[in-house]
Amino acid sequence: MNKFISISLVFLISCSSAQTEADKRINQAIEEITTTTTTTTTTTTTSTTTTTTLPPRYGNWTVEISDSPLDNSVSYFGYIDSIKTLKSKDGETLPRLVIKCNSTNYEMYINTGQKLTPFYDGEAGQVLGRIRLGQNEPKDVILKEDSESKLVFFSSPELLIGYLTTVDKILFEVTPNESNTDYADFEIDGIYNFVSDMQKDCTSKKVNIGLYAADEKINIDKLIKAGGDFFWHKNFGEEFVGGFISEAGNFEFSPVRVRFQGNWDEDKKINFQNKILTIFSKVVFIEFVEGDADIVIHPTKTSAEKNWGKNIDREYGFGFYWESFDYCEFWIDEVSYIPIYIFGCLGNNSFWGETSSSISFSKDTFVEDELYVDSPISKIDLAILGLVYQIPPTSTIYTKDSFLQELGKYLP
Repeated sequence: MNKFISISLVFLISCSSAQTEADKRINQAIEEITTTTTTTTTTTTTSTTTTTTLPPRYGNWTVEISDSPLDNSVSYFGYIDSIKTLKSKDGETLPRLVIKCNSTNYEMYINTGQKLTPFYDGEAGQVLGRIRLGQNEPKDVILKEDSESKLVFFSSPELLIGYLTTVDKILFEVTPNESNTDYADFEIDGIYNFVSDMQKDCTSKKVNIGLYAADEKINIDKLIKAGGDFFWHKNFGEEFVGGFISEAGNFEFSPVRVRFQGNWDEDKKINFQNKILTIFSKVVFIEFVEGDADIVIHPTKTSAEKNWGKNIDREYGFGFYWESFDYCEFWIDEVSYIPIYIFGCLGNNSFWGETSSSISFSKDTFVEDELYVDSPISKIDLAILGLVYQIPPTSTIYTKDSFLQELGKYLP
């Protein structure tokens, strides 16, 4: 293009007779070459934002969480109101269910807003109530009242609090003073998240029982029956509760005692101990001891044979009870066998070939003798085991029916 312009200019300049016209053409050519037209296109992009409103984590519960500057402990306070009023001759009130936790201490009470009829067959300051969790059978509960007889407290409520996580509705029946019996109706959606969060700071083995049952969608009536079916023993004409549950129950000062006998490699011993605690301490108190023990573990087959005074024809592990659950001994070759052998020693009757139950679960379990020797334990197994060990047996447990009655208590 530059070359073309140059030629044109020379040609036009040599033609003097057409100077004016040439000037116009030169100016026009220069203008066409040096002028650039820019077209700008503007594109408008529209972003669409979709906002999804999630339900509150705790449903209709009002929850307050606070940190203590003194000891860094975390406290939880949650409440929910009944969707139905409680009626009496004095009027109507709206009961409120309250659950609190600080450190390891749980508390649960209901503010009825009504003066209540005393439990005349009980002790001073007691009230008789009735509670139904979801579609489970209703249970009588004996409660402690405050000085105004309007607040009723659930004694040792941890097991019941755990049970609440398996349902979304509670009916609570009580009798206001000089009035007919009436009930409150609590819709407790969000309770599972509330209790799960509390458990991070207010750890309770009893609460874990209900949480594990909720995880596996097991209702409480089925859990109680499973405890009776899978831990009641019939052996040589005797019937008894299996395992090592003292008359005081299983708690911090009455744990299951485990002894490692013989010459153990220290690393192997620590590995076994950690495995036991990681699995079973979620629902059972366990202590490692040097003296008298409920469970004795040998390091090798040779050690076990020497202690028992006989040969063992098992290659990977073997266990047995002395007398009627005086104590249990075993040896195993692999740490992965810990779950089934400890579970068996803790009293599961299917481990000893005694199970007779119509109960079945959606997953394979140790209680039903459906898992392999090196299988991990299920939450179903832990929930049942925890229930059995959190109920202190009494001298009245002579039959399976009496055992089931004890297991069925919401406030043991």
